Amino acid sequence: MEVKLRKREITTGIILVMLSAFLFGIMPFLAVNVYENGGNPLFLSLCRFLLSLPFLFVLDRFSTQPEKKPTRALVPRFFLTATVFVLTTLLMFLSYSYIPSSLTTTIHFTYPAIVLLICRVVYKQKIVPIKYICCALCILGVVLFCSLGGEVQLLGVLLAFASAITFALYVTTLSASGLQEVFTPYRMVMLMNLTGAVAMTLICAITGSFAFDMPFKGWLFSFLLSMCAGVCAVVLFQMGLKRCGPQNASMFSTLEPLTSVLAGVIVLNEPMTLQTGFGILLILGAVLLLSVYGKNEKA
Repeated sequence: MEVKLRKREITTGIILVMLSAFLFGIMPFLAVNVYENGGNPLFLSLCRFLLSLPFLFVLDRFSTQPEKKPTRALVPRFFLTATVFVLTTLLMFLSYSYIPSSLTTTIHFTYPAIVLLICRVVYKQKIVPIKYICCALCILGVVLFCSLGGEVQLLGVLLAFASAITFALYVTTLSASGLQEVFTPYRMVMLMNLTGAVAMTLICAITGSFAFDMPFKGWLFSFLLSMCAGVCAVVLFQMGLKRCGPQNASMFSTLEPLTSVLAGVIVLNEPMTLQTGFGILLILGAVLLLSVYGKNEKA
């Protein structure tokens, strides 16, 4: 019975991570539209964190999930987790200004391999062999999505790879921190977004990056991005991560770039190439393998 309940919990976590991947997948399209309507990466990062706070506050107030009293030991763990969380958003948005969004996504999604490395080396977790295979298939599938149209600058590549490292640190530190046993998902995301809003307000003030004069379309896309990525996707990912663990969460989240590709085909009428189709098959194959063989442990 206990094994069945555990597998059911992992399955629920995987579904939540997949839903978050779908919402994260439309983020590059929204970000590019904000830039085309007078926004910039720093101000968009501020909007993502700030515009979400009222909604997260309401969700937290009406949450019936019990909370434990936080201890002083959790304070440095929270600030470490919040720091890498905020840095991931900032680094990805900055990279969009230097390299195509598809290349940013490709480089960022090397992070499942970094998660496996951290879990094995730092936390001494056991990793079943099928997860290495699935990780390689996922990364190869994402690489096939990449289209190198446009100028590729080294700074953009470095920013995207840095975002992969910070997100891997976010996934592993959050899972091991004990914060999810103390705070509800809404409270946790609200506190992290509040930290991000404060940090980005200071950065925008120092660099003169405020863009309050954006037209209505710019604000609309900023609001949609904040709701999709800053509220729904992050909350779903944290809920899924708690149930299925960092290894599974990182690999099932590779459905995010798949969502981006399919959205481009359906919404923007972009062509579906043989290379793209093969990449989709690799990711779906990895997800299927992991679903059947790779979720026997919460890792």
